[in-house]
Amino acid sequence: MDDAVALVREWLRNNPGRNRADLARHVCDALGLRNARGELRRGGTLKALRVLEERGYWRLPEPRAAAGESN
Repeated sequence: MDDAVALVREWLRNNPGRNRADLARHVCDALGLRNARGELRRGGTLKALRVLEERGYWRLPEPRAAAGESN
């Protein structure tokens, strides 16, 4: 897990202004997180990033829209 934490922290430090979806895509690509169809597992990755944020690992960029809002 230390490698994954370092991966996220480095991305956050080097990519100011980018969004959570970009981070999730990066983590999925870097760690090879794909479902049975070969698609990136962004939803589960975003959830894990939020849980770890709540535990104090990092501060994520603000979401683009509030939960439940559509653009």
